[in-house]
Amino acid sequence: MATSIYYIEMKTFKYGWKGDEEDYKGIASALGVKTAKPGDKGIVYGADTKPPRVRVNVDAGSGRTRAYTRFCDPDNIEDLIIDEKLTGDKYKGKTITSVRVAGSSGR
Repeated sequence: MATSIYYIEMKTFKYGWKGDEEDYKGIASALGVKTAKPGDKGIVYGADTKPPRVRVNVDAGSGRTRAYTRFCDPDNIEDLIIDEKLTGDKYKGKTITSVRVAGSSGR
């Protein structure tokens, strides 16, 4: 599998990590995640201050739900949780049923 370098612009730095290139396909913009380009500067890996994570829940069929945990820009939480920005969209070929802050109760 091919990998990409992703980052989120935090207040004082860009938090970066490596992940599968499919991990944020179709949802990166809504989560505030950017793909690094060769030569991008100021990306910090392994910082103690990490962006929040959200759980993207999709309909897995037969009444089952599959959850994917992904990093999210803190400024995008309200749009995702309260305004349900991604609900009804497709992710990995399945319909997104909800997005929640990882570690919160409820699906």
